[in-house]
Amino acid sequence: MEGRDVLTLVASPQAASIARSYTRDRLSGLPQPAIEDALLVVTEFVTNAVLHADCSPGTELSVACTVIRGHARIEVRDPGPCFDPGRRAAPEPGREGGRGLAIVGALARRWGAERSDDGCLAWAELDYVGVAARRPAPPAQAPTG
Repeated sequence: MEGRDVLTLVASPQAASIARSYTRDRLSGLPQPAIEDALLVVTEFVTNAVLHADCSPGTELSVACTVIRGHARIEVRDPGPCFDPGRRAAPEPGREGGRGLAIVGALARRWGAERSDDGCLAWAELDYVGVAARRPAPPAQAPTG
């Protein structure tokens, strides 16, 4: 699980699903709540890259998951313009969408975006040590029978 492995994929409607499968495999040894948080983050970053980064058909994106000393780092690189994580517009009431980066901010211990000559790198660091302790327990099922 330690180390760096990069997935290259084509910007498409299926890209987020492919990125989720990759992320689930890379983080398989972590507690399930931590994996679920990572899946939400990678879905948001890849979906934003596909929808908002001016990706034409065939444009390549990369996804990397790294596990380091108590946290997982998720990175998505695309060739488009970068965004400023500190300048997010409030989502319009009743509008579907527009809340994803707020969710990333709530889940990540640190996150951001960095512009470079080859595009944008969106990244998030998620704690996994003790993550199960901060999640509420699921409701108990009533006995049947």
